[in-house]
Amino acid sequence: LKVEACSPELNFLTIQQSSQAGLYLASGSGPIVSCALIRDNHGMGGLVLEGSGLRPQITNGVFLDNRPFQVQSFAPIGVDLSGNFWGKPKPESRMFLGQDLTVLPALSYPPEKCASGAF
Repeated sequence: LKVEACSPELNFLTIQQSSQAGLYLASGSGPIVSCALIRDNHGMGGLVLEGSGLRPQITNGVFLDNRPFQVQSFAPIGVDLSGNFWGKPKPESRMFLGQDLTVLPALSYPPEKCASGAF
């Protein structure tokens, strides 16, 4: 799913088994993403951030088994991705590529409030 130059609300969605990026955020995008399951995406991984003017709000998401990374960031600014579950309570740095990514505090478990939706 590619988002560019817009700010949609994306709630209770599942993105899986993409051959490139599961969710690709390009210049000028600022989606509000909640209760998303992003899993088993290969090529670039689960989430790719690229370009300027990015302002995503991604919370209560679950990122699992994305390869080679859960997140790749080519953005010139920091991005806050705290409040998500990364497959374990404390995500490992090797799951991420890029600088200025805030992933802590992370959720210790998949969010219960999303159980009736995407998961």
